[in-house]
Amino acid sequence: MKRLLGGIALSLVLAAPAMAADMRAPARAPMKAPAMAAAAYNWTGFYSATGLGVSWWDVNGGYTDFVGNYNSEATRFNYSSIVGAQYQAGNWVLGVEGAFNSLFGRGYASTNGGTADCGAAGTLACNSRVSSIWTVGGRLGYAWDRFMVFGGGGYANGRIQTRTTVIATGALSTESSDRHGGWYAGGGVEMYVTRFWMSDVIFGVEYQHIDLRSERHLARDAVGALSPANDRNMGATVDTVRARLVFKWTPGGPVMARY
Repeated sequence: MKRLLGGIALSLVLAAPAMAADMRAPARAPMKAPAMAAAAYNWTGFYSATGLGVSWWDVNGGYTDFVGNYNSEATRFNYSSIVGAQYQAGNWVLGVEGAFNSLFGRGYASTNGGTADCGAAGTLACNSRVSSIWTVGGRLGYAWDRFMVFGGGGYANGRIQTRTTVIATGALSTESSDRHGGWYAGGGVEMYVTRFWMSDVIFGVEYQHIDLRSERHLARDAVGALSPANDRNMGATVDTVRARLVFKWTPGGPVMARY
């Protein structure tokens, strides 16, 4: 019995230093689970948008057979209907987009009315305007999660109209109207805002420059007959700054990517 008690006592003596060391050692912190990769917004999808802003035009042109021009400058509010599709690969976003632009205010602008520059000193006023512009082209963006900068360009087409009126009576003398092809280029920024119904709501701001190449306009008189002596060569540029309200259609829910 003494031997048994002695063995137990000896075992406790030998184990005491190890137990004391364990008591002095700091407790180990529990291991944290690895952090999940952050979810980033994915810009892939089809979208439609409404644009609202300001456009200013610079029309240049004049008669083909004698001195006189239809140069004018004016500023108009701009309403745009936009559709497009894009695909994101990494941070790059590649897409195509088409838009139709309407300029509020149908009035003509004149900078040379009542002068010899219009072709008949003090008797005629020359007027011009730009209307119904549409564009279609490519777009390239670079995205940081919910924020993207982009640039784009392509084909543009717009209508340039001119008319000459008699200053004394306001009666129409001659007029012309023709569609002009050309090009556009611009850029802007967009930001994902929220989810609404089956779409992602995106807000953006964009600048766009449109160049409509010079074309020969066949003039018509007040009764609609051709008036070759009054034909003119016309061209124009249009610059637009607009806000964009975009709805990107993702019926299954917002598209997210993990990096």
